[in-house]
Amino acid sequence: MAPGKRVSVAYVIHPRPYLALVTKEEGSDWNVVFPDLPGCVTAGRSLDEAVAFAEEALALHVHGLRENGEAPPTPSGIQDVMADPESAGALFYLVPLRPLQGPHVASQHHPRRIPAGRD
Repeated sequence: MAPGKRVSVAYVIHPRPYLALVTKEEGSDWNVVFPDLPGCVTAGRSLDEAVAFAEEALALHVHGLRENGEAPPTPSGIQDVMADPESAGALFYLVPLRPLQGPHVASQHHPRRIPAGRD
C-alpha cells in the first residue's frame, strides 16, 4: 500500500436492532439469548449489567461471523419471536448492532465452534 493512503472498512449495520430474550431463574444470573443468533449469549448479576453486556455480545458474535466469511442474519420481527412458545415469560430487549469499540479480539471471546456431531 502506498504511504499515507487510507483504508476504509465498510461495516454494514442492520437498520433494525436484534431482539434479545432476557430471563432469570431463582438462584441464577440474568441470562440473555439472541433467537436469531444461536450461541450468542451473555449474562449479568443484575438486569442492568446483563443488558449492558448484550450489546457487546452481539457485536462480538457478528464480528466472529464476518471473520468466518458468514453474513449475519436479518433480525426477526418481534411478533415472530413472541409467537415462539420458548420465549414465553422472557423480557424482550432490542439491541442495536454497532461496530466493536476498543481492543477486542473475537477469538479471545468466542470459543471455537464444534462441528455438528462432534460434541
